[in-house]
Amino acid sequence: MISEKDKFSLFSFITTLKNGWKVILLVAGLALTALATYITGRGEEEKARQEYVLNCNEIKARVTVRLHSYAQLLRSASAFFAASDTVTRSKWKTYNDPEKIGKNLPGIQGVGFALLINRNQLPHHLRQIRSEGFPEYNVRPAGDRPLYSSIIYLEPFCGRNLRAFGYDMLTEPVRRKALEISRDYDIAALSGKVTLVQETSSDLQAGTLMYVPVYKNGMPAGTMEQRRSAIKGWVYIPFRMNDLMQGILGRWETGKYERIHLQVYDDTISATSLLYDSQQKENLVQGDNPLRSVTIHVAFNGKKWILFFTRSDDQSAFISITGLFVLAAGIAISVLLLVLSWLLSNTRSQAQRIAGQLVSERKDSEERFRTLLNSTAEAIYGIDLRGDCTYANPACIRLTGYLSQEELLGKNMHDLIHHSHADGTHFEVEECRIFQAFQKGIGSHVDDEVLWRADGTSFPAEYWSFPVFINGVTEGAVVTFFDVTERKRAEEETRKARMDAEQANNAKSEFLARMSHELRTPMNSILGFAQLLEMGELTQSQSKAIRHIISSGGHLLNLINDVLDISRIETNRLTFSLEPVRLNNVIQEVLCIVKPIADARSLTLEVQFTDHPDLCVQADLQRLRQVLLNLVNNAVKYTPKNGRIVIKAGLGSDNTNGIPLVRISVIDNGPGIKPEDLEKLFHPFERIGAERTDVEGSGLGLTVVKKLMDAMGGITGVESLQGKGSAFWIALPLSSMVIQPGLPETDVQQHPAKEEMKGTILYVEDNIPNTELVEGILGNLRPGIMLVTTIYGKSAVTYAKEYSPGLILLDLDLPDIHGSVVMELLQADAATAQVPVVIISADASPRRIEELLKSGARDYLSKPIDVVHFLNVVDRWMGKAVGNRQ
Repeated sequence: MISEKDKFSLFSFITTLKNGWKVILLVAGLALTALATYITGRGEEEKARQEYVLNCNEIKARVTVRLHSYAQLLRSASAFFAASDTVTRSKWKTYNDPEKIGKNLPGIQGVGFALLINRNQLPHHLRQIRSEGFPEYNVRPAGDRPLYSSIIYLEPFCGRNLRAFGYDMLTEPVRRKALEISRDYDIAALSGKVTLVQETSSDLQAGTLMYVPVYKNGMPAGTMEQRRSAIKGWVYIPFRMNDLMQGILGRWETGKYERIHLQVYDDTISATSLLYDSQQKENLVQGDNPLRSVTIHVAFNGKKWILFFTRSDDQSAFISITGLFVLAAGIAISVLLLVLSWLLSNTRSQAQRIAGQLVSERKDSEERFRTLLNSTAEAIYGIDLRGDCTYANPACIRLTGYLSQEELLGKNMHDLIHHSHADGTHFEVEECRIFQAFQKGIGSHVDDEVLWRADGTSFPAEYWSFPVFINGVTEGAVVTFFDVTERKRAEEETRKARMDAEQANNAKSEFLARMSHELRTPMNSILGFAQLLEMGELTQSQSKAIRHIISSGGHLLNLINDVLDISRIETNRLTFSLEPVRLNNVIQEVLCIVKPIADARSLTLEVQFTDHPDLCVQADLQRLRQVLLNLVNNAVKYTPKNGRIVIKAGLGSDNTNGIPLVRISVIDNGPGIKPEDLEKLFHPFERIGAERTDVEGSGLGLTVVKKLMDAMGGITGVESLQGKGSAFWIALPLSSMVIQPGLPETDVQQHPAKEEMKGTILYVEDNIPNTELVEGILGNLRPGIMLVTTIYGKSAVTYAKEYSPGLILLDLDLPDIHGSVVMELLQADAATAQVPVVIISADASPRRIEELLKSGARDYLSKPIDVVHFLNVVDRWMGKAVGNRQ
């Protein structure tokens, strides 16, 4: 029988067991609650992180796509220069419609063009821009340097952008680096962080610029050296970074990015390289919690931006509250054991609802991102590390010819659309630059390959492939591409048009050269015999008729020369030898030529030097003589009888590269020129005031003057007042080399007197009238010289050995061999190698003259010959021959 004491002890034990079980149950419940709290927090954190990373990559994609859209805009602007001979300010404004650009590509400050200017071109450039209505225009900053660049076009041309007009971006190191990279590699280049010249004291923002080179039309640009020689300028876009990012992403505080803090850095994360801060807070550092920060690189043609993202504290607070809720629910379950089933059910349903809400939000985010990618005109697809497709937008599906995204997902994109070269040969995946993006961790840009459609056809494509980084780990690549068939077609048409134009120019030049040759040959006889007749005894009517023949022939010859000069200048075939030239000697030579015409019209010719008369200019002697002769001849034509013409020379006020300019003016007291006619003066075949003179003209003289001066780096101008006269002027750099006063520029040979001139001349010529002309000149004016002739070049050596001539006159176009071959035969034979040879030919091209003089010819006379000059050449070389015999 159990005692009362034992009963009490047993009751206490049972009660203790029951209470201990409750304690154990409570501890187990609390442990499960803690575990559930931990798992719930980690799950929610992971879902939040995935959504966060997705949003960050969405931002990167939008920035990348927009940068390439800007680059495409600048490429189009560069092509606009290539397709047009002249891009004026009005054309640039029309092409870059600010309203259209602002609507389609918001966030840019403008679209501009910066012109590259050599030191010697700067004065001309300043006058040109000022003449367009900008009298205060200057290139800034001031200073002497070999190269300048100047922003001459920038649309919209108002507000802040006016501050950039005339700014030389080459003077600032960060901009200069980007300009040189763009020029050397023919790419769209981004500059580093700068402060734009458009900035004012208010709303100051960091800035950057994008450049695309513009090369001179017709010049090769295949190598870096060629591109440096061919550079004409740059088209560019200045960005104010806050405006740019707002144009790309909209307002942070009203969008889905309000919980993300974005900072954009240039190359490295530092306070000095910060380009943009979405919240304008203090800079973050790279050591933040990786669960709350993401670093993504945006690569653009060798330039790197770092996008540094940080989640706000709100997200962490949201996760903590959810965890506390689970913890409280678990404690309640443990304490309220009786209602365990109800609490478990309620907790499960709440957890499912929360999870469903998070999944729904994530799907919404993904849907918005997909909507953005699906609506863009660029074809985009993503690949994983195996190269299998993870996403393809509608533009990609459409361009590759597939019916749906499902035909691409999970398939190797290299095998589907990039498996072969344009010629059909296999394209190894190891060589594919799309795959190299994530294999090497760098972006790539390609515009010379093809992609393949589903039906087996290909199309030329331009694509960009960029690696996708998440927390510094490469997870794949995103590829953007365009079908550039139309652009390639346009480039090919442009290339063919350029080639056709060059062929047409060459054909024109060849035609003009041939016509010049064919016209000069009969002109030689016409003018030569006319000069011979003029030297004889004539009646007054005969003398007048001969003068008409010589005048008309001279006019026709001048027209031939002017047309040829213009053609050579336009095709860059006219050679120049810039050297110190004594100005007074050239002026006196021109006056000697023009004086007979001026005397016939009773005109007074004067020369005035405002400085030392022995001024020297840097010029091509022959071309300077031609320019001055055209200007003085022009003054003689339009100055009335008994008028006065003054040639004034002296240092001008304009300088080029720190070198003073010498200004030469031809001033007349003729009728003057109307203001509205001044701009027509230098246009071909415009003869202003031709009705007031009986002197013939072609209307090409001033055109030749302008083109020759431009080619020599000089300046041309005109000033005129109706009823008082005109002043045509040119300006050339003062030469640093001074020629001794009083010394002649060429040697003067002493020859025997004309009546003592004896000897033999061999003339190799197949044109009988030309042969008879030379016979007539020598027979009448040098009767002591015997002329031996032959029409065949191969017999020249035989005749030279037989007759031992003191001089050989040689035509080039012979019926058997060319005159240059005759030169070689004569020089190869010891008996004839030392006989001087003078070329007489209708081929007046500088290239041909230079070739023959280098090969041994002593002189070169262009047909039609001037009788006096011909006799001077004969006297010079025959005098040497006589001296040798003595």
